[in-house]
Amino acid sequence: MPQVSQASHPGGAGASALEHLLGDELTVPPDRGALLETTWRMHPDVRGFISEVIYGGKLHSHATCGGQSAAGQTGLRWLRAEHKGRSTESPEEAALVVAKVEELLGAPWTDQHGVTLL
Repeated sequence: MPQVSQASHPGGAGASALEHLLGDELTVPPDRGALLETTWRMHPDVRGFISEVIYGGKLHSHATCGGQSAAGQTGLRWLRAEHKGRSTESPEEAALVVAKVEELLGAPWTDQHGVTLL
């Protein structure tokens, strides 16, 4: 994955090691390695976004992953943070994430086999 914070680096020096190896490809081409196309951990609601944005649509969830949920919810969460003048840090965003994690801690979790734990 590319770096989160960007700066000016001449001649591609700012690219990650993986970006140098992949060139213009999103994933490792078959002639240069192997891509494990099945995740055994990610619910399809999460994997779909990640697959499209990072893996060029090549990542798939194992069928059992669709049974997972946290507090009856699946997928990504969008939290709106209001702030101004911040580009690399945000206490407002951190507080929202902490609040969401606290909400989920101790909530029911259903695993990929349909077993719900409290």
